[in-house]
Amino acid sequence: METIQLINTNGLYDCEIPVSTEEWWEILQVEKLTPASLWAILRTQWEAPGHRATATDISEKFGITPQSVNNPIWQFGRRVQKHLDRFKVIGTDGKPSYWSIPMRGRSLPTGYFEWELRPELAEAIERDLNLQRQLLRQAIEAYKQYIPQYWVEEKFKWKAVRQFQNTWDENAPDFAQMLEVATSETKNLLASQNNLPRQRILEFAQAEPEFVHQMFHDLFDESTDVVERANQFNQKSRELNDRHPGKNGDQYYQLANAISTYLWLRFPRKYSLYKYEETRDTAKKLHYRLYLKSKPTCAPLESAFPFNDYLCSELKKDGEV
Repeated sequence: METIQLINTNGLYDCEIPVSTEEWWEILQVEKLTPASLWAILRTQWEAPGHRATATDISEKFGITPQSVNNPIWQFGRRVQKHLDRFKVIGTDGKPSYWSIPMRGRSLPTGYFEWELRPELAEAIERDLNLQRQLLRQAIEAYKQYIPQYWVEEKFKWKAVRQFQNTWDENAPDFAQMLEVATSETKNLLASQNNLPRQRILEFAQAEPEFVHQMFHDLFDESTDVVERANQFNQKSRELNDRHPGKNGDQYYQLANAISTYLWLRFPRKYSLYKYEETRDTAKKLHYRLYLKSKPTCAPLESAFPFNDYLCSELKKDGEV
């Protein structure tokens, strides 16, 4: 195995890494080597000017700690070295260096350490993004052909929005009755064989109308983070279920799917419907690495909403849609 020495030249930490653009491309396609959570970091790094950014720059975008960026990069380099199994990098401290496999680095006068994607990796990421754009373009063309059939099957959703918009009134004297009428056109959006969020929220509203009124007021308060609001709605629903157990015991049904529907009904131009399987499968078909957190309950919305925003923005660019 070849040993490569990382060199510090006037604050620039670099060395020759024998990994081609094609090899990086193949590495990017292997989920165990490049999970979706890491891809989000790499893409953010690629989008930065000159593909340069500090861990702090990236962490601020995602609302996480710099260490939560450092660790995945370090682990990525380690996985790549193990996968290729033909070289190792030794840092200036004499210890194995893993971050330097995907990155170059430099010390800044501010005291921060700035990363720069290796050119071959940057090219591989660009190739990957170009494939995403190509697949999305094909999907949009197919969508345009599908629109007539789609409208016949799906126009009930727009009726549901219209009904909600025309009925919703937080100051209604009978909040439970208003909520029932406002959601009366939602059909399978809030009801299926084993999932009954509308029925359950109406039961809660009958039992504690003021409490549920406040839940919706807080959920629709656009001055705070939407995922925090959604998780709070979910938690309050659990509390209601503890006080008013239903026929199915601990099933309160107010999960990310239902809560995204409430948000969409209230703000249809801002939010979108979320279903885990559909979101996951759509992203996969478009070669879009979507990281859907599993916890807390509504955490997937943190990625799902921006993904849908991206799709909508691309659709709007097409003058025929």
